[in-house]
Amino acid sequence: MTLAEFAEHLGITPRQIRFMIAEEILPSANKTGRSADAYGEEHVLRAQRYITIRRDCRTSNIGRSYCEIAMKSDTNVRSAIEDQNDP
Repeated sequence: MTLAEFAEHLGITPRQIRFMIAEEILPSANKTGRSADAYGEEHVLRAQRYITIRRDCRTSNIGRSYCEIAMKSDTNVRSAIEDQNDP
């Protein structure tokens, strides 16, 4: 899918996708031609994961640095938040 289609699929702007690529949260698009980019299932899954982590971090008291690390790793933020909230 193109950048515009990818952004529409996720409900975000193309600018936000370019930010995620610049921050190495998402890999670069696969090139399909001289100027055409293609985003696939891996891009969708990673972007959805990032968006979920950002939402979870904004709605919890977990530390910002932890969330930043989690966004670029396989750390499960939701589990960490639940662990933190358990008495």
